[in-house]
Amino acid sequence: MILKVLVGKKIYRELIEEAEMPDEVKEVATGRSSKLERQGPHSSEENVIRNYLDLLTTLPWGKAK
Repeated sequence: MILKVLVGKKIYRELIEEAEMPDEVKEVATGRSSKLERQGPHSSEENVIRNYLDLLTTLPWGKAK
């Protein structure tokens, strides 16, 4: 989480690509990442989008037991 804050909004694109999420989820996550990149620094939606992307990029996609 600290790395994301230090690097900035574009780190989400890298995390989305690294995650093994299904294509449909990747499409939504990429859209949200693009929206986040367009947001101002004090947007009311910024924290909601960041939390959503944090969740999507940390889920264990494709790692079922």
